[in-house]
Amino acid sequence: PEEYALLPGRRRPTNYNYDWVIGYYNTQDNPDIEKNLSCWIKAGELHLGHIEELLSINSRKQEVGFVHILMDYLGRYLPAWLSKHPDSGIEIPTNIEDFHRSIFWNRTSKNAKLNNPKDNSELDLPLTLMQFYDLKRSIKTKARFIFSIWRYFEVAIANGNVLMPNGEPLVSGLYKNPIHPDLDSTGSGSAGKSNKIPLPIDSMLMV
Repeated sequence: PEEYALLPGRRRPTNYNYDWVIGYYNTQDNPDIEKNLSCWIKAGELHLGHIEELLSINSRKQEVGFVHILMDYLGRYLPAWLSKHPDSGIEIPTNIEDFHRSIFWNRTSKNAKLNNPKDNSELDLPLTLMQFYDLKRSIKTKARFIFSIWRYFEVAIANGNVLMPNGEPLVSGLYKNPIHPDLDSTGSGSAGKSNKIPLPIDSMLMV
């Protein structure tokens, strides 16, 4: 099912709102996908309002594009994956606080495998959002992607008491941001070789 991560989405309107979601992810086999995205759309709207004056037009456009990758993961990839793995025990995170780091964001070698608590069998796991990103975009912008998704969650958590149409808060409970930019970013890589000619040690001025 990882091939679903490679499918390009239909072109989205350039205006910065989430009206484009209507009819964007629903399919004939699963016509109710977008009902699962209401909290994420609300968080996206709050995020847009937060960065409107904070970022330049180009930086804002880039960050919105990164959030679209998150929406594609939730609205396109996960439903497709779950249709192939109905017994995985994994559910689409319809609420912000259901987005668990080790399942949906980043898995290390220590938590690469999860077991079903009922019978201790190994669970099938979908790609994480970090892995999904790797199939869609360049490693050169990954650190920026990580920071942008971190900010999206920070805005959602800061506005967690905003009520949804069903009367529930946007984020309930003591939910911590699953994104850790300093830990999740791979850094800029090793330093390249210098093209400077080294001076002999005995030619250096000692002070």
